[in-house]
Amino acid sequence: RLSHTMSRLLWDASRKVFDNRLAVGANFTGGRWRGAVGKFIGRITPTAFYPMLAGVPNVEQAVLMVSQWLVTESGGFCLVGGGSQCQFGLPAVVSFDPAFQDQDYWRGRVWAPMNYLVFRGLAHDKYRHLAAVMQVRGALVASSQALLLGEWLDKGHVHENYGPNGTGYSEDSNPFYHWGGLLGYVAMEGAEESESVLLA
Repeated sequence: RLSHTMSRLLWDASRKVFDNRLAVGANFTGGRWRGAVGKFIGRITPTAFYPMLAGVPNVEQAVLMVSQWLVTESGGFCLVGGGSQCQFGLPAVVSFDPAFQDQDYWRGRVWAPMNYLVFRGLAHDKYRHLAAVMQVRGALVASSQALLLGEWLDKGHVHENYGPNGTGYSEDSNPFYHWGGLLGYVAMEGAEESESVLLA
């Protein structure tokens, strides 16, 4: 029932993505949402893929989202193409959003917890066999590993957040922060998947 409600309220069919909405006096009481549901936020972030963690999107929605936003350079998540400022995914906001240019904390930086949660959503049993999802999962694994190892091998840093151009340095990024290691976890889980496929 909750999955149905999420699909009905958060799926933006015109942009082929799940989006956050502004809540206008909304509250959850008696097992139902009460109050008005506002307009879509309109800012596309990796959180758009979090419903995949719970298997909320149907297969068609999942393929549309991944194909529109993650497989193509125009999607803005830096997994395919993107130029020198967008080499590593997933930035906290798409590269064509004006906030991306700030490269300050949540405005365009890459956060390991976001990469990990999107990776886990892409690995959900409902989607993992889909060709577009397999392609993106592989790209996310490679990107996460390269981003982590670039700073680790050069400086011994595991950053709080990273620039999508591959640098960890930012005044707002702690050079040794526990959740940065989730990039390595993405790489390890991705390697395990590849190995189990080869051994099957």
